[in-house]
Amino acid sequence: MSGLIARSLEHFEEFLRIQDRPIESFPIKKEYVKLLFIAEIYGLNDRDTVEFLEDSLRESLGLQHNLNQSTVWRKRNTLNEDDQEGRAAIRKAAKRAVFECCAAGKKVPQRVLAVHEIPANVAISNRQIKREDEQAALRNWVKWFFDKILTALTYHRDSETYPYRRYIGLCAHCALQTIAPNDAINTADRLYDRESIPSGESLTKNIRRLLNADSSVEKREFPKELQVQFEDCYRRFFQEANRLGFFSNKKQLVADVTHIPTTGSKDSSEKLTGGSGSGRKPATYGKHSWAYQFLGIPDSDAPFIRSIVPVSEENQEQHRLDVQLANAVADPSLDVDLILCDKGYYRTDVVDVCRKHLDNAWVICAKFAGEIDHLVSNAPKGKVVSKRNVTFGDPPMRNSPSMVAYPNTDGENQEQRSLSEFNKKDGQWKHFLSGVTDRSHIAYLTDIGLEPEQIRKIHASYNQRATVESAIGQVRDTFLPHTESMDAVVRTYL
Repeated sequence: MSGLIARSLEHFEEFLRIQDRPIESFPIKKEYVKLLFIAEIYGLNDRDTVEFLEDSLRESLGLQHNLNQSTVWRKRNTLNEDDQEGRAAIRKAAKRAVFECCAAGKKVPQRVLAVHEIPANVAISNRQIKREDEQAALRNWVKWFFDKILTALTYHRDSETYPYRRYIGLCAHCALQTIAPNDAINTADRLYDRESIPSGESLTKNIRRLLNADSSVEKREFPKELQVQFEDCYRRFFQEANRLGFFSNKKQLVADVTHIPTTGSKDSSEKLTGGSGSGRKPATYGKHSWAYQFLGIPDSDAPFIRSIVPVSEENQEQHRLDVQLANAVADPSLDVDLILCDKGYYRTDVVDVCRKHLDNAWVICAKFAGEIDHLVSNAPKGKVVSKRNVTFGDPPMRNSPSMVAYPNTDGENQEQRSLSEFNKKDGQWKHFLSGVTDRSHIAYLTDIGLEPEQIRKIHASYNQRATVESAIGQVRDTFLPHTESMDAVVRTYL
């Protein structure tokens, strides 16, 4: 067995989990999933796959000695007909395996590199990159970002005492030092001439200058000039990302809310919410937080944030989502396939907004109430339950959506237990497949068809939402300048 195969098989299941496809989720046995994985690595057809198998490899996979070409064809055809997403996941896992071997400095045959269109001179390891080369590359990326993305942020300044890139540098310094813009000059002047550092006050003035004079929540939450300029930046960024190959397929969107802790007092702003939502000690980071609604792209390899808006008023999810979806759907660089919303969006007006922009391509995680609670409570263990025109809303929607309840326990594998599967509440062992709920099923509202393949897509897509959390976590905890401003718009656009 070659080193490439041995290393690839060692990490195979990890490569599949990255794509939210555990090996148990395929309609064929594990040994054949691994066989097709190896075939994808080398670009082998059915006949070549059988001829490629050595006795040692065949035994390690647990395959019979009389394996023939027709058997391989049937397994591959099963995926082609019943699980095309699974077939694509195996193909992506194979390419990732080749990349991993290159990164580890392992020798990879030229023909394998050619199959996956990987250049022969691909960088082998970060440790082989000199510090000065890394710094030069970072400077080039920063210059690219200024030239290609941020030129839209003019703030309509009449005079430019400082080039705008210095304001970006000020924000970066504040994020690195976890200090407010007004305090940055006291540490930044150790690195730069004090005269070249803009003040934090001038930065916030640029933002406030473009605020609409109308003080209504709607217009302050989406000040037209700022919205246009930042939306232009988003559009430029995703246009470049599309050019670089990040968006070759249809993309799903996630709508959710994140919280940024503050030491501010709730009494001084009704926009503050209780609880920091960050896991940090309230004594240090505050007992309250600012909430932001974001639209993200949950991709295992490249998660992105499409837009962020402040939550200035409760029960306005549909208004914020309307604006965000309108911009995302109008972006020619994105081919939106589906919008995924958690229980916070379980509202009839949110359903109306999703239908307005994406027709039937939406999923909302359902709350257990009314008819849905009754259906889930009586659902057979380990079985999918679905119903069209479920009763939803008060008053009930006329054109009501469908409901899907997907099993949250695996009825066929109850003996495969681990300590993490022990339910403290009732002292029972349960094989939970989703961390969203401790009920036997997880329920969704949707207009998507209720065919088995579509139902699997709904459940798998919703579980992939978590991949965007690392991206929003970086924005929130690493790249955000510190500020205690009580102006929601200043906090958002800083």
